[in-house]
Amino acid sequence: MRGGVDRVGVAAAGLSGLALACVQVRRLTEDQALAEMAQIVAGLPREVRQEALDRAAAGYLDPGPLAPFHRPAAELLARAGANLDHARQLQTRTGQSFVVRES
Repeated sequence: MRGGVDRVGVAAAGLSGLALACVQVRRLTEDQALAEMAQIVAGLPREVRQEALDRAAAGYLDPGPLAPFHRPAAELLARAGANLDHARQLQTRTGQSFVVRES
């Protein structure tokens, strides 16, 4: 983290938003989403690019309120370069998910 900003987390959130903009809202075509994802990833240091993609995908590996869109979003992120096996490990280790759980 540099300057108090988690650049990888911000990038992962942006990648995640693009995935849903494509598969849920249909604001972007797949090609447009992949091109914008490539721009986000290219703006990161090489050593954290994979981490950003994998963190973005990790949130879409559990079913939840947006379940119909989770698998397509994860698959789109995989086409952008996310490693879904590593994303699953991250999700398991950190509990990262976009699933809303009741307390």
